[in-house]
Amino acid sequence: MRYVIYGAGGCGRDIHASLVRLLAAQGVACEILFCDKKLAGQSVQGVPIMAPQDIRDSDRVLIAINDGRTRQRLANGIMTASFIAATSLVSDQAMIGDGALISDFVILGPSARIGKLFHANHYSSVAHDCIIGDFVTFGPGVRCNGNVTIGSYAYIGANASIRQGISIGENAIVGMGAVVVRDVPANAVVVGNPARTMVRPTLLKQAS
Repeated sequence: MRYVIYGAGGCGRDIHASLVRLLAAQGVACEILFCDKKLAGQSVQGVPIMAPQDIRDSDRVLIAINDGRTRQRLANGIMTASFIAATSLVSDQAMIGDGALISDFVILGPSARIGKLFHANHYSSVAHDCIIGDFVTFGPGVRCNGNVTIGSYAYIGANASIRQGISIGENAIVGMGAVVVRDVPANAVVVGNPARTMVRPTLLKQAS
């Protein structure tokens, strides 16, 4: 068995460090490689970078890319694996979808339901009874309180806080440090304390 970390950027290197620690604690010795189409044949941190076409059916593939839609595209036709860091605290009653990456010091509360290919960066948390869609990304330090619903492809920036019972729509973006105290519509971008809607740059270009 070997692990393939798809993505040799910062996210991939973070996952590599956590994976090395986890395998060492378990006394498991196996090969770890990075995968990146543009960097194939090179190495990062002394670890070889392979091409996507060299992935084997038997590989445990961890997709370490922050953008949810990119994760979805790269996962097409690949048997993805999940990763839960040794320092995370995951309730036995939490349900986690395939391909999730749960980084160091993450907390997943009881009855939380997590979609596939979810990324939870360091020190983020999902409290009890939350429902998280597919391909959602949490930056470091996100605080998602209980009974929150987050739609697929949403991106929650570092250190954002989400009030209990809030609903965040599909493809929404919550800015770093935002304090979300009311529902966020699909495709919206919210920033600030309290979080307020701003216009996406793409919409500004269309309007001009």
